[in-house]
Amino acid sequence: MKILGKDLSYKFSGTNPADITKLAEAEECFASMQDGTPTGTRGYAQWLTTNCRCIQEFFTTLFGDGADREIFGDETDFSVCVDAIMDFYEEVGIQAKKFEEKYSKYSLNRTERRGKK
Repeated sequence: MKILGKDLSYKFSGTNPADITKLAEAEECFASMQDGTPTGTRGYAQWLTTNCRCIQEFFTTLFGDGADREIFGDETDFSVCVDAIMDFYEEVGIQAKKFEEKYSKYSLNRTERRGKK
């Protein structure tokens, strides 16, 4: 899996129930992300910190302890954190597309099946 331009040893499969369960658990952290626009410089800094921690926790939950450090190092830039999430979901989308292409040829349209009887 490639995140932030780094080839990581972490594996994720969109067709593996255990991986999907971990993903669901990891996505729960998004509920704690703060919405809205904070007021003042301190409020903005706290908003950034909270949301970066949430995204880092997402990767720790999904891939295990140390994953956030391997992906981000000491970086806590919110822009970088969002890029990492986007990279992850892009990889998942690529997997889904490959799966669909691979198995779509095995499922005939229902109308076609009726016509062949």
